[in-house]
Amino acid sequence: MEGNFISDISRKIETLATQYGYGVVKEFSGHGIGKSVHEHPPIPNKVLTEKSAQLINGMIICVEPILTMGTGQVIHMPDKWPVISSDNTLACHFEHTILITKNGPNVLTKRGDESI
Repeated sequence: MEGNFISDISRKIETLATQYGYGVVKEFSGHGIGKSVHEHPPIPNKVLTEKSAQLINGMIICVEPILTMGTGQVIHMPDKWPVISSDNTLACHFEHTILITKNGPNVLTKRGDESI
């Protein structure tokens, strides 16, 4: 919601994931989106200790948690992709594109049957 901070999103991702026993891949993050696919601000998947950007009306962001059934640590393969979990547990990646509005977030990539 407008007026909140990127750190609020980051905290929620890590808190919920660990609450349910999932590992969070912390070295990757979501991002802003606009004229380019990957823009500022970064949207980390971990609790931030530093001050973060404030969400403003009209901002579009991509939230991209990557979770594992294990520790959340990953190994980069020799050609840089794919990336696998270091403990060979299953992993998943979700992404939603969100428009920040004065009336709250508008999830632009929400499926018709999806409740968020």
